[in-house]
Amino acid sequence: MSANTLRVVAAAVRLSDRRVIVGVRHYDELMRVWLPEEPDLKAVQGFVLSNYKFVSRDVAFKVAKEAGQILPGEGRHGTLYSEDLW
Repeated sequence: MSANTLRVVAAAVRLSDRRVIVGVRHYDELMRVWLPEEPDLKAVQGFVLSNYKFVSRDVAFKVAKEAGQILPGEGRHGTLYSEDLW
C-alpha cells in the first residue's frame, strides 16, 4: 500500500445542514457532544476518508476493502461498520 492510498479515518454523521461530525464510532460519546439537541431526521451515517471527504457506508466499505483495512473475519456485508475496522 502506498502513502497515497485512500483510507477510512473516522466514523462520521453528516447533518442536514451539511456539517460533518466525526468520532471513533457512530454516536459515540465524543460525537454526541457535537450533535444538536434536536434529532436531525435527515442525518446520514458514513465515514470520513483520508482526503477529508464524507462518504456513505457502502462507498467506505469499498475504500476500506481496497486499502486492506477490514479486520479478518469482518466486513462480509458490503456496508462498513466501525467494528469492521477497529
